[in-house]
Amino acid sequence: EISACLVGSEMCIRDRPNPVRENATLSYSLDKASTVKIDIISFSGQTLYQTSLIQLAGNHSIELPLANLPAGSYICRVITQENAQTLKLIKE
Repeated sequence: EISACLVGSEMCIRDRPNPVRENATLSYSLDKASTVKIDIISFSGQTLYQTSLIQLAGNHSIELPLANLPAGSYICRVITQENAQTLKLIKE
């Protein structure tokens, strides 16, 4: 499991498993309602997956569809109205 939290932040994100073989679960907690944008980006800068959700405060999870991606390293970027965090994903 990989996690990214900022002290005093409205958001804490976790990804499991990492490395991933097919799908990963991205879990995050919001201190207040927000639009949440999630991107999976290759290291060459290509956006491979993107979604945008409007969510209430609390704990949330989303399945990231990685099964069709080739093995390698990717960036998972989570953006809210007040914060942005990134995680490195490794696909086996």
